[in-house]
Order: sequence, then C-alpha cells, then structure tokens
Amino acid sequence: MFLGGSPTIPHSGDTWGDSLTATPEDVRHRDGIAFTPGTDPATGTWRTLPEAPVASIDASSGAPTIDGSVYFLAPQGLMQFDTTTDTWTRHDLPAESTGNWLHAAGDHLILTATGFEEIPDFQWNTRTQQWSLVPTDPLGRAGRRAINTPHGFLLIAIDPDYSRDDIGPRPLAAALLDVEAGTWRRLPNYQQLEGGQLTLHGNRVIDAIPLAGFTPAVGPYAGRQLPAAGVLTLPGGAWSTLPGAEEAADLAPG
Repeated sequence: MFLGGSPTIPHSGDTWGDSLTATPEDVRHRDGIAFTPGTDPATGTWRTLPEAPVASIDASSGAPTIDGSVYFLAPQGLMQFDTTTDTWTRHDLPAESTGNWLHAAGDHLILTATGFEEIPDFQWNTRTQQWSLVPTDPLGRAGRRAINTPHGFLLIAIDPDYSRDDIGPRPLAAALLDVEAGTWRRLPNYQQLEGGQLTLHGNRVIDAIPLAGFTPAVGPYAGRQLPAAGVLTLPGGAWSTLPGAEEAADLAPG
C-alpha cells in the first residue's frame, strides 16, 4: 500500500492564495511511504520510499502491479517502482499516444485512451520493455472502460452500431483481448445504462451503479425499465442484472 505525495499550497483561513501554483519549497510531490502487512496487518511495517525522479505522478490513472513492480503515468514518462529493491526507473511513452489509463494484462501494460478521438492504444511488454500498438478493438471509443480478467483484457463501451438518433439508453457492448495472440473476441451486448466502475470478482465483472433503473417515456425502450447495474460472467459473456440498492439516491457510483 502506497501513500503520500501531494502538493502543499499556502493556505490562510478559508481562502487560498491568489495562485494555486506552489513554489518549489511548498511542493511535496515526491514524498511517499509504503506499508507491508506481512502475515498480520496489525504488526505490519512502514517504510519511507525513495524520492521519485519526476516532480509528479498520476496514480489516479491506475497503478497496476506486474512481477513486483508498480507502474504509474507521469507527464515525463512511464514510471516503474520495483518493490523488492525500492528503486525507480523511467521509461519513455510512445510519442503518438495521449492515453491516460494504465492496465495490467498478463506481463503487459495496456495504455488506453478515452474520449471520441481516434487515438491508438499501446501495450508495453515488461519483458522486452518495448511499446507496440494494441490491435484495433471492435467497439469504438464511446463510453469505453476496461479491466483485466483471468480470461483476457475486457473492454466495455457503447454499442458502436447504436444510432445517435435513437431515443433512450445506449446498449453496452463488450470484447475480450487475448494479449498474447493479439486477437479480440466480441461478447454479447446488454441493454443497460452506462454504469460506473468495473470490479472483478472471480469470473464475474460487476458494473455497479446504485440507481434502480430507467423507464423512457417514448422511443424503442418505452415502458421498459433498464438496469443501471449489471454482471458480466466470463468467459462466455452472459449478462445479468443487479437489483437496485435501497436508498439509492444517497449513494454514488464507485
């Protein structure tokens, strides 16, 4: 478990200064501590991490772990922290990429881009330390989310065959990437709202959002209540519905 590393901006009372740009003496980007639980978290140990060789690291983009190394995105490159030797290594990012999500997939890292721009996805082979293009997926860019699973790298997005002129929720589409073979397999669609954060539990990927559902008044989905949460069971790709959570209005996705 890693903690620490945030800028300290001068603050007075209830107001910040005129500028949110910290001066060098105010910045604490490169501090950090790690906790090793051992056999009993109550008797685990803390240690200080060595200073990172870059000014900032974006852990919110994902911090996947492969073979004892944790990987982070930084404005200056891909950062690797070896937890066995407590050492940092910087790797270059592909010049053509503006990807902003890191995922582990076997012994590869996958750097995916969000949004509608046709920006390619890249994969980093941790053995050869080389970047290459991810084979083009069959889903397109709208609403894409991803997670690694025991059956391959799963991508969920809005059905690319959906017409924007249709009224009502956009059905989800899913596909699995076999990283070693470099091939995608399309899974069945599901008429679900766009969901939230993907969570892996065994062979099931849970797309949980606490709202109960949505019933459009007009259009092809009129009179049908569509779920706002679903479960995708792998490797076959069968979808099922989660019940709406009680007091859902007070809950947030995540």
